Amino acid sequence: MSHLVPLGILFLVTAWLLGRGWRRGRDSARRDLPTEVRSELRARETSEAAHVRKMEIRLHDYGREIEARAQTRLAALDRLVREADREIVRLTRLLELRRGDAPPAAAPRSAPGREASGPDILALPSAAARDRAAEPEALTAAERQMLLHLEEAGYSPAELARLLARPLPAIHAALAPERRDAA
Repeated sequence: MSHLVPLGILFLVTAWLLGRGWRRGRDSARRDLPTEVRSELRARETSEAAHVRKMEIRLHDYGREIEARAQTRLAALDRLVREADREIVRLTRLLELRRGDAPPAAAPRSAPGREASGPDILALPSAAARDRAAEPEALTAAERQMLLHLEEAGYSPAELARLLARPLPAIHAALAPERRDAA
């Protein structure tokens, strides 16, 4: 009888193993593999889509941060440009007073304490510049170099004459030796 106990245990373990194998075979036969694959793909796509959405949100936040930084820098640059314009106006007035010219007419202000921004390129030349244009005189070295750079940039002789407040023949005369050297 002592042999029957281990034999009974062996029989139970064998029955359990055979039953387990049979259940696994039955379960695998009942499985629908295409459905399982589709559900697994959907789960992965969902996780990838969620990851992409998170990345889009982070990218949007980063873009807003960069835009805010750019706006801050632009505001600081605008302030510096306004200060530079005021300084240009102040120095121009001092220079004209030192030359003995009449002070220029006051520019209209947009608000108290605020100068109109932007360079004064299109302003009419002062009386001294008109007198200089009436009598042709040689260009200074700095003016000649500026004239050459502006011509290379595509300005016409008429535009150069207007910018330098010089007569057109003087501009042509200054450009003629340079054109001969280039040819």
